[in-house]
Amino acid sequence: MIRGEIQSFKYEKRYIHKQGHLIWTLLSASLVRDSHGHPLYVISQLQDITERKRAETAEREQRKLAEALRDTAEALSMTHNLDELLDRVLENVRRIVPHDLGAVLLIDDHHPAYFARSRCYTESLNNEVLSTTRFSVNETANLHIMAEVRKPLVISDVHLYPGWMWVADTYWIRSYLGVPICIEGQAIGFISLSSAAPDFFTRQARRAFAGPRPTSGDRHRKRARGRSRAARNRYGRGAARNRRGLE
Repeated sequence: MIRGEIQSFKYEKRYIHKQGHLIWTLLSASLVRDSHGHPLYVISQLQDITERKRAETAEREQRKLAEALRDTAEALSMTHNLDELLDRVLENVRRIVPHDLGAVLLIDDHHPAYFARSRCYTESLNNEVLSTTRFSVNETANLHIMAEVRKPLVISDVHLYPGWMWVADTYWIRSYLGVPICIEGQAIGFISLSSAAPDFFTRQARRAFAGPRPTSGDRHRKRARGRSRAARNRYGRGAARNRRGLE
């Protein structure tokens, strides 16, 4: 700027906040000259852009996950090595969204969902129990909601969620993130992520998986949500009985 090659500049810079967390800033500076063109002083501005950077990161993660889900749905219809494919899916998802238990549930011809693949990273888990577990999509609240709305579902605390279906050795689970796998608008399965920490995915993934606000053209989605809420209320009493039976 002093040599007159540029009049101003902007660049992004990271700082450590006094409370210890990282913040992103946009530093802008411009040079003020007198009537003879001599430099007088520099005007600079520091803008906090932390939220914008988080939104950009979340958008990238959402795009990566959307691409992974699209590739998964396409590959499921033609793969000859399903186990290898599902292992790759779980590896890719873990890189995008940290979690303690990851699973892929597929819907068979008779409509129950079953654990096609699972990986647990922190707790012991009886894979034999999972392999024989079946969920009715219409009678399992979280699966029913995702199948109806065809959007991800975040549960901040499954212990407080009406209709949560418990499986042996998974009582440590507190928060949940589910993503439907769809082909031609039809759910054929779900990616299921769980964490031992309550409210984990609410903090880590809500922004990444947030969709656009409903518009007048989305009335069918609103109706689906209404049916899902009704289903959730319907499952609440059964969930309480289920939980008492496990304790």
